[in-house]
Amino acid sequence: MKSFSTFRKKSFTAVAVVALSLGMLTASNSAKAQVTLGTFQNLSQADIDNVYKAFGFALKHRFYQPADTLGDWGFEIAFEATVDLLNQETQTSLGKFGASSLNVLPIPKLQVALGLPAGFEVGMGFLGGIQDLTLLSFGLVKTWLDLEFMAVDTRASFGTNKLSNFSATNWSFEAISSFPLGITEPYVYLGLAGASISLNDLNAQQLGQLAGLESSRSFTSAYFGFGLPLKLGFFHLRPEAQFFTIGEFSVGTRLAFVL
Repeated sequence: MKSFSTFRKKSFTAVAVVALSLGMLTASNSAKAQVTLGTFQNLSQADIDNVYKAFGFALKHRFYQPADTLGDWGFEIAFEATVDLLNQETQTSLGKFGASSLNVLPIPKLQVALGLPAGFEVGMGFLGGIQDLTLLSFGLVKTWLDLEFMAVDTRASFGTNKLSNFSATNWSFEAISSFPLGITEPYVYLGLAGASISLNDLNAQQLGQLAGLESSRSFTSAYFGFGLPLKLGFFHLRPEAQFFTIGEFSVGTRLAFVL
């Protein structure tokens, strides 16, 4: 219960920072702060970009699996937990919003996936029901090579996220290879991701424009990752790490029930 309370506090602080809107949430989750022209005049475009990139890429769809699909009509339901470790530049930019204590961003999700014929698999990740916070992402997997000693997949994803008055969409394409070794199947992947972030609140947008700052931005970044999953009967535990060339780093795991 304590960890969930900590997650809520940090998540709502993150919402306040990124949204820069009239409905900003405070650490107490009850008070609301007004965004003024001074809020933006204390920032540079680089500060806004640092925050946007961190949150835009942290919320993208994660596959958390080796290069093998569930097979025809196989099914998986899972809980995943990712922790994005914010780099020093992002932490400095966050400090200008009064969120200097925010150095990690925890992102839990529920995930379901369905295996399809011809080596395809579709998946969906979801998080909702937490004040003004909705995460929704979709993934598509295609197996191209499935040998006894190695498998190769390509994967694509799309996500749409809403945090208070802040909206983001993101996409990714990646290739992955894995190597079956009994109860484990280590894997490595390489990909390219994009994120577009904007403010929904017109007043906050206008204040940003008065300060000469852009409130709608798009970015791309290459990334790579690796994982070491464990297959324990119907239950699969899949820890992995992911690195972005923009300097972001995240670790996480998925606990899946596979049929």
